[in-house]
Amino acid sequence: TNCKNTGMIETRSSGGAGGIFGEGRGKFIINDCTNEGEIQASGQYSNDVNANNGGIIGKVYACYSGDYDWSSSNNPVYTAEDTELVIKNCKNTSNIQSPAHFGGIAGMVISNTVDISNCTVENCKLDDIYSADKGGIVGIIRSNSAKITDCKVYKVDMDRSSSQVSSTYGVTGGILGHYSDTPYVGNLQIKAKDLKIINCKVEDSKVKVKGQSTGGILGATSQGSITDSITSIVDCEVKNTEVINTGKVMTYGSVGGICGLAYYGDNFNINNCKATNIKVVCPGETSGDTDAGGICGTSFGIKRVNISNNDIISSNITNPAESDSCGNTGGIIAF
Repeated sequence: TNCKNTGMIETRSSGGAGGIFGEGRGKFIINDCTNEGEIQASGQYSNDVNANNGGIIGKVYACYSGDYDWSSSNNPVYTAEDTELVIKNCKNTSNIQSPAHFGGIAGMVISNTVDISNCTVENCKLDDIYSADKGGIVGIIRSNSAKITDCKVYKVDMDRSSSQVSSTYGVTGGILGHYSDTPYVGNLQIKAKDLKIINCKVEDSKVKVKGQSTGGILGATSQGSITDSITSIVDCEVKNTEVINTGKVMTYGSVGGICGLAYYGDNFNINNCKATNIKVVCPGETSGDTDAGGICGTSFGIKRVNISNNDIISSNITNPAESDSCGNTGGIIAF
């Protein structure tokens, strides 16, 4: 509680790096903390367990359960049943350079529940070395239940169009990069059942990806075949912001003013959201599907979609792709 960092953090390791906390496991409550120190991480990215970075905390991971013999080749036994992350009233105003999943507040979160509220990221650059998932507030969340409320991203440059980034994978979101299931790690698998993003705002920023999908609020949600799963984005706004995918896409080149890609699940809702003076552009070089929508790029495999009471004001939605596959463009939703 009430901690502040102003010093530079540099690391070449494959662990987590954060302005306040590097990596933690278990239950965390972080309140009223600020990071003003630049974070420069250059460790190699190989999978979800490495090189995750955030302005406040780099990585929250599931706990080991019981004894583990590190000399053996057996996987450790993980559990997420007692894990929880709460971050409130925190702020990051400094640049972050990362080789893997990262965000302005938190990099990667694997936890049973997540509650992030009243956090601000402003006047900084979030810069990729390679290509993974990143967000203005959080890079990636793998959680049974996650809620992000009353958060703001202001004058943040999330430009993944650098020549260093050559991968066709990874997503970017103005608030959250990616919400999805946990791949098996040992015996652990978390089901991404419930995501709520409420009253969040992205303003005067660049939300760019050289990869799969990007959204002004949420890059992508993928909830698989989970029964009664739900993703809801409510009362959010994107203003004076570029939402652009510059990658060479092999699958979904989805770009949306609010959400880029919603991929499988039971319920997907975008309600009472607004996009004002935004620029939405999907990839021009692709062999896959390219969708550009003022509110949502692609909704695929969702049983029930509710997109209502949303406004697009003085904005530009462009689909320059010449593709052998599908290319869709819509003022509200492309596909």
